[in-house]
Amino acid sequence: MENISSPDYSNKSCDHPMNYCENNRTDANETVTTEQYFHPDFYVLLPVIYSVICAVGLTGNTAVIYVILKAPKMKTVTNMFILNLAIADDLFTLVLPINIAEHLLHYWPFGEVLCKVILSIDHYNIFSSIYFLTVMSIDRYLVVLATVQSKTMPHRTYRAAKIVSLCVWILVILIVLPFTVFARVFTITDDLDRKSCVLSFPSSESFWFKASRIYTLILGFVIPVSTICILYTMMLYKLRNMRLNSNAKALDKANLEICA
Repeated sequence: MENISSPDYSNKSCDHPMNYCENNRTDANETVTTEQYFHPDFYVLLPVIYSVICAVGLTGNTAVIYVILKAPKMKTVTNMFILNLAIADDLFTLVLPINIAEHLLHYWPFGEVLCKVILSIDHYNIFSSIYFLTVMSIDRYLVVLATVQSKTMPHRTYRAAKIVSLCVWILVILIVLPFTVFARVFTITDDLDRKSCVLSFPSSESFWFKASRIYTLILGFVIPVSTICILYTMMLYKLRNMRLNSNAKALDKANLEICA
């Protein structure tokens, strides 16, 4: 799926990994014609790679989901988050055949509703994966903190993990909602009048395009990755102090035994 504006706007962009676009403008009318170049080897190779990823990913993630849901001993807090990661990856692999079809046909044949669904699922995978990794890092930090302080965690239950997972999915849906709203099928102005699934922003398109990039960067990378880095740094610090304290206690005990 591409990311491209309508011809009424002042800027065009095309950044979908399966479509390579070159925008040519005339000085007088600023009319834009989009030419796509498909290398023969790449045209065949990409669907093969996507098919392998789809088969392996779907098999592996489905197996993880099945084992966690069926085996009672696997129903732990950590595995609940892993289960949701597998679901997010499964959603992504399920839409790969549609992306392959778009690549082979050189246009989007599936209509606007499916365009919104597929583009949204692509973004669900991006945001849900990073946010579940963030939640897992928070969970691990709390476990380490409780261990260092010799405290129990009565609220860390499988049911609580389900509630947290539901909250993460709701957050992800809200974050992705703008992309769902702006997704639509757009007819590219060329000899074939090909249709493409795109993000079509209102005027000024250039501003909205940059805003969407900043939006994705902050919510999909800066905030979650910074949180993960900070939490793991704090975990290492606390574990190091705990080890030093343990060594100090062992040394004191040895000195007492020697002096006795």
